[in-house]
Amino acid sequence: HGWAAAKVKFHPNPGAHAAFWLQSAGEPYSSTQESEVDIAECLGKNRLWNNTYWRTPGQGPGEFASVKKSTDLDTTVSRVYKVHWTPDRYDFYIGNKKVSTITSGISSTPKYLILSMRVADYEIDDLPKYPRDTYKMVVDWVKVWK
Repeated sequence: HGWAAAKVKFHPNPGAHAAFWLQSAGEPYSSTQESEVDIAECLGKNRLWNNTYWRTPGQGPGEFASVKKSTDLDTTVSRVYKVHWTPDRYDFYIGNKKVSTITSGISSTPKYLILSMRVADYEIDDLPKYPRDTYKMVVDWVKVWK
């Protein structure tokens, strides 16, 4: 539990998505406790997502429980994105403004931090529509603390 924050400037176009997220250190999605927490996930189009993914008993391969919340904003401006992770909730912030809270799928297992940018199958048709050099995720800094 604690805080994770990063100052990031995301790309403006659909076709790839960039993210700042936490992943369980154990076998991903093997239980409710092995979860993913997307602190800031940008798919372009000036929309930012806060998500959690986990598996509940009885769910099969490729099936996940999730909560997804989005915020409209200019993602092309460098901003501080952060999460406050407690035993009963994830509070998501942009700067000092709380933008969402998720209380489902809360994990207490250790996590590691990931900064990533990728193209998913559902995005590939949009990728050639925009210049490749517009797909950038600029990270100024990252900080994790209790």
